[in-house]
Amino acid sequence: MLIENSFFHQPLFWITRLGLSVLYILRDLRFRPDRTTIENGAPILTPPPVPLRCTTGKDLPSHRYEFGAAAVGKTIYVAGGIFQPSVWLPTKRFEAYNTLTNTWESKPNLPYVVHHPGVTSDGKHLYVVGGCGIRIVPLNHTLRYNPKTNKWTELLPMPTRRGALGLAHINGKLYAVGGADYGKKYTTLECYDIGSNTWKTLSPMPTPREHLAVAVSHGKLHVLGGYNTDRFGALTTHEAYDPGTDTWTTETPLPLRLCGFAAAAIGGSIFTFGGEQGWAVVPHVLEYDTKSKLWHRHDNLRAARYAAASAEVDNRIHVLGGNTRMFSNEFSRHHDVFSR
Repeated sequence: MLIENSFFHQPLFWITRLGLSVLYILRDLRFRPDRTTIENGAPILTPPPVPLRCTTGKDLPSHRYEFGAAAVGKTIYVAGGIFQPSVWLPTKRFEAYNTLTNTWESKPNLPYVVHHPGVTSDGKHLYVVGGCGIRIVPLNHTLRYNPKTNKWTELLPMPTRRGALGLAHINGKLYAVGGADYGKKYTTLECYDIGSNTWKTLSPMPTPREHLAVAVSHGKLHVLGGYNTDRFGALTTHEAYDPGTDTWTTETPLPLRLCGFAAAAIGGSIFTFGGEQGWAVVPHVLEYDTKSKLWHRHDNLRAARYAAASAEVDNRIHVLGGNTRMFSNEFSRHHDVFSR
């Protein structure tokens, strides 16, 4: 049994959790600072080569944010996160969305509660790596979900425990980058070889940061935004890692400072959705053309939100959940689908 599970059965934990949840909600109702001011809120960018079309999928069955999502085949899986009604309620809930039938269903829970995890897929299995358990207690678990057996398997733990990291799959390997451990921001890049169940440390990322976003395009890992102080110090940093040479390069910076946002790649471009800047929640949809190395801006999300998750199926990006107001219990069940 995992250590986290045994603690969750203690009455003191649940009493404390409930009390803190009530206090947090009362604080939020009384203290409402400006959450609309966005630095460089309307960046001047060249028009996108092809506009995005936005449709809606079926809303998430549960309100959550700071979770992870990835697709296996035609199914999108969402794992963990922070659950309504409070930022103090992490969850182990695991749900699946069938893109063919536009339906959701519950799946076996994660073995432990987790928020801010790294989540990705190799096309056959879903992987959940790291994240945080109770509040910001960092984890290093490596979990694999098999859709055929409908079961979870615990793999070799990640060497460096951390939450708010990025995780991506490239050619049979998982790349875990950045993140934080009790406020310590990491440049760490660790690689998990799926075939051999081993971890290896690679060249560190130039800029330490957490609450970043990652996407893979043309075999390279793009790491965008995040922060290395706090959310008021969000970055425009954009660095790319080449697994073939174990080297990092600097790419065109984001057109505005962002952290806590979702990202995905289709058709040679990387797209970002929402995010945060201090108290502000961002509605922007941005596109980075990896060929021209230019940023473009599309129409805004139908609702500004941060800490959403995204997954790509058949060249369509599904943007799921999030929170519409900083440090609030206004969790989103939105499900937007973007395509060319």
